[in-house]
Formats: sequence, structure tokens, C-alpha cells
Amino acid sequence: MKRCFLFLSAMSALFVFSSLETLAAGQEKEIVLIVPARPHVLELAFSLADMRNATVVSFRGKAADNTALIHVWNGREWEYVTFDAFCNMSFINRRPDAAVIIGDDQVVPKGIIKNMNWPCKTARLQTLHIADLVNGLNPYFNFSSREWKRLAERYGLKLQDLNAERRAYNPYDVPRSQLPLPAEFKQEKGELPPAVLEKSGGTQATTNQPAQKATEKPDEKPWIK
Repeated sequence: MKRCFLFLSAMSALFVFSSLETLAAGQEKEIVLIVPARPHVLELAFSLADMRNATVVSFRGKAADNTALIHVWNGREWEYVTFDAFCNMSFINRRPDAAVIIGDDQVVPKGIIKNMNWPCKTARLQTLHIADLVNGLNPYFNFSSREWKRLAERYGLKLQDLNAERRAYNPYDVPRSQLPLPAEFKQEKGELPPAVLEKSGGTQATTNQPAQKATEKPDEKPWIK
């Protein structure tokens, strides 16, 4: 069965994007993409397989079916897989890190969800929208900035930098006079106590002592010569 695509024109869509360059930690992971046999979804799956270590599995069937027609791409052509071999994962040489099933309950045959018994992390993306799929697959592939741009250009999507506002903020641009003062000043062990004001007679001043009225006589009589 030859690999072929029906190229469809994609409408511009919103596409989240982190401008910070991410390490390709997902490059060493083995991901199995289980996708419906629909041209635009298969095209995306093959794009990701070209970027990373991913296996593409295609299924056909109605939502109410207890089985499905399964094929796996072996790198050269589509290879038929029995439904039992798919369910117990015997068609794959080694255990993948994760398997992602694409499609909602109206697309994925219920037999796949019910009978699939794989010894790895299994997740679902219940959408066929390209932008949502790429965003949802990012936790498994950890796309770099260059890969985000490549996917956006290929599928006519729009990138949005979610870190732009955070990166634009510079705390050193705020004048020191506008910075909030701490509510309390803590004295570290070994530090000198803060200075206090005292009266000229040596008695410590207190803020709650009422001020002496101007009409009152002083405590001491003036010196009379």
C-alpha cells in the first residue's frame, strides 16, 4: 500500500508557541501515533515521524465497531496488522514510551479503546484540528522554536508567543521610589539594634506621650540672676 496524501488547503488558526528554545528531550522517546486514515491527519503524523522517533499506525472503522482495520507504516510501505496483534502490541519490536490515539468517540472505533492493552502510557487527543493536535502533542515531542515555525509554515498556522509579556517585563526598569517597602524590618542575629530617639535629659522618648502644651509651665524654673 503506497504512502500518498491528498493535500488540503489549511485555514489560518491560532497556535500557541513558546519562544524559549527548548531542548529536544522528546527526541529520544519512542511515540506511537494511532491516527484515523484521513489525509490531513496522516500528513501531520508523517511530518512528526520525520522530525522524531515516531511510529505511525492508521485505523479504519466505524465508531460502533468492536474491531478495526489496522496498518502500520514500516518506513517504506503500509503493513497490515491483525487486530489482536494491535491490541497486545505484538507488532512492535520494543515497548514505546507513549501511545497517542487521535480522534473523538465519533471517529475512533470503540473496539480500539476497549481492547487496547499496551504496557505504556496511553493518551487521547479528541480532535482532528491540526493546531489543537500540534499543541496537544507538544508534551510528548517537546518541539523546539525552529520546529514550531516549521510546522506553522507548513500548515498555514499562526504562532503566538506566550512568554512575550513575561520576557518584556524588567524589574530594573521600575524606579526604586516606586518599589513597595517591606511591611516589617527583620533584625538578623548579631546585628545592632535600630537607633532610638532620646530626650536631652537622657530619658527615652515615647511616641504615645502627649506633647506639652505651650501654656503649661516647664518642670524647672528658669535660672534667676
